[in-house]
Amino acid sequence: MKLSIIVPVYNAESYLDRCIGSLLAQNLENYEIILVDDGSTDRSYEILQSYQLRNPDRIHVLQQPNGGQGSARNLGIRAARGEYLTFVDSDDYVAENCYADLLSMQEQGNYDILLFDALADYGDHQIDYSAFPDIKASRPLTQQEYLLSYPSAWNKIFRRDFWLTHHFLFPEGIWYEDLALIPLAALYTDRIYYQKQAAYFYVQSDNSTMRHSGFRPKWRDMQQAILMLHEQLYKRYPEEMEYLFWEHFLYETSLRYYQVAHYDEIDHIADLTKKLYPRWRENQYIKSRATRKQKLISYLFFHKQYRWLRLGQQLKHFFSGRGAHANQ
Repeated sequence: MKLSIIVPVYNAESYLDRCIGSLLAQNLENYEIILVDDGSTDRSYEILQSYQLRNPDRIHVLQQPNGGQGSARNLGIRAARGEYLTFVDSDDYVAENCYADLLSMQEQGNYDILLFDALADYGDHQIDYSAFPDIKASRPLTQQEYLLSYPSAWNKIFRRDFWLTHHFLFPEGIWYEDLALIPLAALYTDRIYYQKQAAYFYVQSDNSTMRHSGFRPKWRDMQQAILMLHEQLYKRYPEEMEYLFWEHFLYETSLRYYQVAHYDEIDHIADLTKKLYPRWRENQYIKSRATRKQKLISYLFFHKQYRWLRLGQQLKHFFSGRGAHANQ
């Protein structure tokens, strides 16, 4: 078996035909699709079973009580037989025949990890969702470059022996399990390759963890995930870890809380940042990669200056209004 494609499924009945159809439209001979129903309450499991009946040699369906995406992925990994592993979210889909090209490059260089690009799919249009916008051609990556890429599981292929040798497991019962695990692979290999090929379609809908308006208590899981990563990564890669802490916790998570006016949560993030990374503004990656706007917003979060953020929004609205009148 060349490749195992692991798909955790939870209440995804409206997306499954597109997702599974794209996985069946591959020109690989020896690959399997492992569909893990994570205690769905809609028709998802029934749909998965129907696909398995029609494709018994290709599709394997597993079922478990609801335990979260990390738990479902771990179950799929334990059942996998492929030489390589990859992951697909059930509301997303992949390009036709993409895995043959990706695996060919991975085998040619004997890489433990291969990264590839995606397109963000908004329904009526698509935009580039590149793992490395500044890298213009396929090439090997350093461990530091890998660490600074977005820590998703779905834009990577892993050699299964590498995964099992280092006993990788997704944290279970929390969101952001990718962030807590995926960067850690850099501790164990420098055989990493980036294939500049958009093979994955990252669907922008309200169905997923990361694409939802309104407060969700599970956002608090970000602290557990980032601290798990900090514990294992900081000693060897302090600059990279500081950047990840800033990007995913101080900036992105605070921004989510700010948009729903949960300022007490941002206060807590600011306090933890002052304890662990008080000099984050001197980080070389933040200086070179973050925009001026991101740096300013992060600074205001860090100092709990929410009224200045609100004033900035009001001024932007005021001036944009003036501009509209001036053009009439």
